Amino acid sequence: MSWLERIRAFARADEVGRWLGLVPPVLFFALSVVDLNRLPLWWDEGGSLDFLDRPLSAIAALDTHPPGYHLLLLVWTHLLGREPFVARMLSALTGTLAVALCGWAATRWTEDSGRRNVAPMLLLATSPFLLHYAREVRMYGLAIALTALSLGLLAPLLSWPTPRRRVWIGYTLTLIVGLYVHLGFAAVGAAQALGVALSLRRWPGRWRGWVGVGLGVIAGVVPWAYMLVSTSAVLLADTRLEAGARVNVLATSLEVLRQIAAGPSAQSGLLGWTPFVTLGGLALVGVWALRRRPAEVVVLVGLIFFGVVGAARINYGLADEIAVAARLGFGALPGLILLAALGLEQLRPQLRWILVVALIGLSGPGLGRVLGQPIDTAEDFRPIIAHLRVVGKPGDAVLYTFRWQNGDLGSYWPDHELDPVLRLYDREDVAVYVEHLAAGHDRVWLLNYGTTWGDPSDAIYAELEARGAIAERLTLGATEVVLFAFVPSLSDPSPAYRPLGPATVGFAPVADEARPGDVLPVRVRWQDAPAGFNTFLHLGASDAAPIAQSDSAVAALPDGELVAALLIPPDAPPGRYALYVGLYDPATGARLSVPAPAGCDTADRLCLGTIDIVR
Repeated sequence: MSWLERIRAFARADEVGRWLGLVPPVLFFALSVVDLNRLPLWWDEGGSLDFLDRPLSAIAALDTHPPGYHLLLLVWTHLLGREPFVARMLSALTGTLAVALCGWAATRWTEDSGRRNVAPMLLLATSPFLLHYAREVRMYGLAIALTALSLGLLAPLLSWPTPRRRVWIGYTLTLIVGLYVHLGFAAVGAAQALGVALSLRRWPGRWRGWVGVGLGVIAGVVPWAYMLVSTSAVLLADTRLEAGARVNVLATSLEVLRQIAAGPSAQSGLLGWTPFVTLGGLALVGVWALRRRPAEVVVLVGLIFFGVVGAARINYGLADEIAVAARLGFGALPGLILLAALGLEQLRPQLRWILVVALIGLSGPGLGRVLGQPIDTAEDFRPIIAHLRVVGKPGDAVLYTFRWQNGDLGSYWPDHELDPVLRLYDREDVAVYVEHLAAGHDRVWLLNYGTTWGDPSDAIYAELEARGAIAERLTLGATEVVLFAFVPSLSDPSPAYRPLGPATVGFAPVADEARPGDVLPVRVRWQDAPAGFNTFLHLGASDAAPIAQSDSAVAALPDGELVAALLIPPDAPPGRYALYVGLYDPATGARLSVPAPAGCDTADRLCLGTIDIVR
């Protein structure tokens, strides 16, 4: 057989169609991983990563989602690491699996194979909605894959004369796993249950099998339900469904459908509605094609209805704000794609592929917005991590208010030696909380997201100020980063007193050696300091500008004590430095003179000791 005859035979055997079936998953995977690290981790991604350090009971107590995805992510990151690219790769792979499973499900619903599964795979592979969530450390790509898998397993149970036992078992396990991945999978199960009820008219003898499926699902989810109740889970007190009463369900449902068809960041103009209108029109043709198979129609239409209305009924907004989370309607996407694919099958081949190409073209702007989503610098945690890498020291406590902060820290800097501490306390026990911190740490980082030091609603600041001082305070994006150091108390009487003009200052010996990035805790006590004067601390050479300093009005010092934490700059050159203290008049800048300079004193600064900075 010549090579030309081989090619013709290959095409006649429909092998081309089978090989073409690899194109959509490969295309989707390539889109999923391109520039995957460009965007910073956002809140929900950090929350997913935070659970890697917590027991199963904590997931039940703190999260509104079941633990299935978190457990899979735990195994994945344990084997490959938890860097953002690696963690997001799991979602890229599950999204790619969803594309392949959608094609497989289409062959089961159309009872055909080969080229016929390429169209639904192409539609899903170019879905901005799926692509968006396949690039995040979240469970939605996996949930869509499980929805497609359940549809592929359900088809023979609804239409085949004698479905195999393994199909029953596989379908039951898929429902259980889906419910352990996302509670929204209950909408998938509800839609399929309606179709099952209709199918009993055709296959009445299968009621025992369906009872077995129901009992299996109930038995599978009972452990998780028990854990929810026993841990007083936040899910049981979630008010988002109650807040959804403010939502216009019809208008919001249309918005959810638009986002599912065109992507979460789709524009609201004509271009943003065109993919939904086109897919919706094809889905209606698909419903007409299934008019003699009412059970299948109810399943696919039910997926869209329950998914969309369920997502629309939950409001993430605060007060009178309406915030729609279209991702909760993930089950609607496979249903919409399969119905659209069935609608395409009713058209002539030329028109069918023209429409497929047109739909891919209409998805282009949505795909571009997903891949080109701008970086929100206010929410970017990477500059904070970069700063902690430079200035942070092993053993530093990092106080975080939001779980995503801990998740981001562990992902961007997996081998850090800091000590993350959840910032959780009541006003009554905040003193005990701070005492516990002081007992185990010399330095504390506060990641004040959306707030600032001294917020009167938070009692921790007063407790900290009574025990030390701020060494560094800067704002990176929407987060105020504060480095606080605990400063030991002076003994009474102080180890040494020295005169400066009419005043005397008591101080304790300073450390002999330090490294760049260290904090030098200083506490001095003034007596008889002139009214209206300021006191200062300088760390540096006698003939050069200080590398670290502190300044305060004497009148503002409790009991005359200046408490300071001098941060030695990370780029400070090695050498011997002196710690100076002095008094000056802020109106004129004139300093009081040292009566009898000695050692490393200067004419207007007392030397409290010298420090060798080493690398």
